[in-house]
Amino acid sequence: MPEFQITSEVDEVFKGLAVHYIHMPAGLAHGRALIVNLNDFEPKIYPFYELINASFNPKWGYCPPSEANLGVNVPQLLARAKPEAKRIPREELSRLVFACNTLHTNFVRSNGFIITDGSLVCKPPGAVALDGRTYVPLGYHPHSNPNNTGHFSYEVLILRPAPPAICTVNINNNLLLDPVTIQLAISGPRLVAVSKNVVSRIPVRPKERGQTVGNEINYDPYTDRTSFTAFGIERETNKLIAVSMFAGRASGRPASRGPDTLDHSPSFFQARQGEGITLAEMAALMIALGASDAIAGGGSGDTQQYVYKQGTWAGQPRHQPTRPQVAGLRGLGAILALLRAR
Repeated sequence: MPEFQITSEVDEVFKGLAVHYIHMPAGLAHGRALIVNLNDFEPKIYPFYELINASFNPKWGYCPPSEANLGVNVPQLLARAKPEAKRIPREELSRLVFACNTLHTNFVRSNGFIITDGSLVCKPPGAVALDGRTYVPLGYHPHSNPNNTGHFSYEVLILRPAPPAICTVNINNNLLLDPVTIQLAISGPRLVAVSKNVVSRIPVRPKERGQTVGNEINYDPYTDRTSFTAFGIERETNKLIAVSMFAGRASGRPASRGPDTLDHSPSFFQARQGEGITLAEMAALMIALGASDAIAGGGSGDTQQYVYKQGTWAGQPRHQPTRPQVAGLRGLGAILALLRAR
């Protein structure tokens, strides 16, 4: 069991929005955990179609450096700096109290999706995932089912309709097969089920074996350390737990508690090799925070989190010479936001 230093004192930075601060000495990681009753806020997921549609189109091969940060990152969302962000009504952004990354793949692979306004949003035909050579629709499993018969299961966090829940949905050829109405949801492999760590159940496909499908990940959940976001449910209270853990040390403003302005410069966490948290440790942290169920969100440079009056924390990925398209502060394909009620 890893050691987590979780503040017993909670900052209620906004009525109904409580934040714990976390330090993990062994992995040199710092984080914030938001615990919130979604009935008090309006959850939204902002998808940025520039990244989803174009960034890994096969005709490009890969994104050249000048096109690396497609999508919008959390600081850009706050600053309304890009055209995509400007399409979000200013009135909505004025009510923003929390924002973070979502998908464990951020659309760079073919097995991540969101549901927003009742519509499934995923990689479209013609767009090939970063680790693939062909288009693979959701619910298609070429490794074991080349005829694409049957259907395949994905874990999702349902935010609307209330109360929040984590469950399994079935998809075939990008179509939901379940007779349920899902208005807002995030996909991701399950970390916690009925208050037990279930990371061992996540299927792992090594990078040399091609594209991930279904709930697969392509890294070791017990040894690979980085920054991570995860989402959990307190089943007894129906509260959402959103946690982001950042590997390494912060540059710029220190990674500490304290009041902040809405547009304060972000804190960037720069990690060295071996620093951060593993996915298995993230599951243990979610349980320690009271999550009865949890899924994994994005990691490494995808990990970005804004809290009202506490500013933005963002992970900076390690330099990867073979992947120039993921350098720098990353653009995100989808951002989860919580808005104050009107």
